[in-house]
Amino acid sequence: MSRARRRGLARLAVLVVVMVVLVVIVTGGLSSGGPQRATPSSTGSSPDAARSGRLSATRAQVRLPVALHGATAASSGARLLVIGGANRQDVSTDEVVALDPATGTATRYGTLTEPLHDAAAAGLGSRTLVFGGGATAAVDTVQRLNPRARGEQVGRLPDPASDLSAAGVGNAVYLVGGYDGRQPLNSILRTTDGATFTRVASLPTAVRYTALAVTDGRLYAFGGELASGGDTDRIQSYDPVTHRASVVGHLTRGIDHAAALNLGGTVYLLGGRSDGVATDRILRFDRARGAMVPAGRLPTPLFDAAAGVVSGVGYLAGGIGPQGTSVASIVTLRP
Repeated sequence: MSRARRRGLARLAVLVVVMVVLVVIVTGGLSSGGPQRATPSSTGSSPDAARSGRLSATRAQVRLPVALHGATAASSGARLLVIGGANRQDVSTDEVVALDPATGTATRYGTLTEPLHDAAAAGLGSRTLVFGGGATAAVDTVQRLNPRARGEQVGRLPDPASDLSAAGVGNAVYLVGGYDGRQPLNSILRTTDGATFTRVASLPTAVRYTALAVTDGRLYAFGGELASGGDTDRIQSYDPVTHRASVVGHLTRGIDHAAALNLGGTVYLLGGRSDGVATDRILRFDRARGAMVPAGRLPTPLFDAAAGVVSGVGYLAGGIGPQGTSVASIVTLRP
């Protein structure tokens, strides 16, 4: 073979190698470990990413001793206390039920000073306080539950009130909205001991049965029942630093008798009733937009349930189900 022919073949071989390398680069690499083309599952639109911010809601095996609606709840150590409420005959109870996630039990544990439903409860330091409520009429009683969850009167509200909501911020408890037997209330009350109260602001819209939660030191009240009997879509907020109450957003539709919980730093709105119909929706609060984002479904439509958090897990106890009657079920909520 001539020297010229050998040089020509060598150039051809080099050209072939270069072409192969270019093909490898353009197609994203060889299957033996080269760079791989991105697939949909590795982007933000993956199923796992789409599920972020959603709640898992499952029906617990444990149940309340009796079906209840209109109870309130507060965490006490590693237990959730389900306080008062009314049975399927709308008869109020004075019982306090202790839900113990560690043992998977819900047992009768203590008693209030009187039967009542539609009260509000909150922890204040090591104490659990129960505000207002009523049976045939609203009461102004403030009770403290002793270590055996027996109610002891420690004060009185400025006026009788039921259907109110309570939440703690720092060393104080705030009471929001409610019903005085004639009309919904727009008051926001502050107490540090359950005996003395200061009216710190007024809601732009008076409501009862609003769902109250705290995030970043602010209170947020979602929906609620109006004086007309209808429900509002307003999201109302109160800032304890500026003492300012304002409307910060809107729900897609009005709702009342819902529950709100802060789980892992995120506020969720759970169940409730819209235009008289129970819903199973779970919505996540997008504070930046003042809007709600779908975040799951409850096992069944539910409203007027007691809600609380123990060791980072949320619970809905009792309530009124899709058949329009009280239930004894307990729903467990996990991010």
